[in-house]
Amino acid sequence: MRVCPIAVAACLLSSAAMAQPTGQSALSGLWQAAWRHETVLGALRSNQTFGADDGTVDPTIDPIEDLKGTEYWPYVDSALNIFNRRHLIAWKAQVDMEVADRRTLEVAG
Repeated sequence: MRVCPIAVAACLLSSAAMAQPTGQSALSGLWQAAWRHETVLGALRSNQTFGADDGTVDPTIDPIEDLKGTEYWPYVDSALNIFNRRHLIAWKAQVDMEVADRRTLEVAG
């Protein structure tokens, strides 16, 4: 049985280690963006919304109204199943990370 070194690294590194800290080298940031964007393991390990939806329903939250007129509006269709503030904050962090990753990958060519 062969073990993929990348899969082993994904299991050993925490999701915080997969995030892109400030002041990081461009090559490292590019590698991490590609890892999160192009691999299933990278996408799963870096998903900000895992665990954010604890099943609670906040009747005062309306994600559609909250997102109107913001930079998140183009992604509103994926926010329709958000029912509490904690999940909405995690969802916004996920969108921010994905947008930053796409920009990093576009710049790299």
